[in-house]
Amino acid sequence: RYYESIERRKFSKIRDEYLLLNCAPKTGNADISSENVNIFQKNDNIQTTEKRRVEKKREGYKESFQAPDKKVMVEDDKELNRMVFCQLLKRTQVQITALESGEECLEYIQKEHFDLIFMDYMMPYMDGIETTCKIRALHQEYKDNEEMMHYLKNVPIIALSGDDSEDTMEKFKNAGMDDFVGKPVELKQLKKCLIRWLPKDLIKPQD
Repeated sequence: RYYESIERRKFSKIRDEYLLLNCAPKTGNADISSENVNIFQKNDNIQTTEKRRVEKKREGYKESFQAPDKKVMVEDDKELNRMVFCQLLKRTQVQITALESGEECLEYIQKEHFDLIFMDYMMPYMDGIETTCKIRALHQEYKDNEEMMHYLKNVPIIALSGDDSEDTMEKFKNAGMDDFVGKPVELKQLKKCLIRWLPKDLIKPQD
């Protein structure tokens, strides 16, 4: 997993460079070295392999519930993690908004109401703890809107992290997070979390 993580970081960097060079207006003869192209292709294969692994794991699996009326936000700076998360919850039919930064999260949470937020801990620029603190503080800007104040103070926020140490758990709690799901994320954990935190009237049991 350590080396795979390194490869993913390389992929993100090379992908951004690739898109910049190929989507931006050309002002010169920009090119990518064959070594970088190989890395791009290799990591693209990693994404495909991971997606197939998740799909295979779900073969023959029947979802115990569906929640098509529920809105869930997942915030993670890694595209691969967002893809796996969405794939795991595909059959629950929850409406998923996948974002890559804390800044986006703060913007979207004021545009629409989410029933549950999954927040990655380790992110660049604004990590999950800082983002959560800012979400909880936003209610002060809506003193004339009781519904919005209640929403921002109480919307369940679930930490996503590979660090389950006591010190980290305390940080999550102090920031205003309500629960924790360990990484790598597994379907069983996500289902328990959804059932625990989503309003029961909008979860539909499946026969």
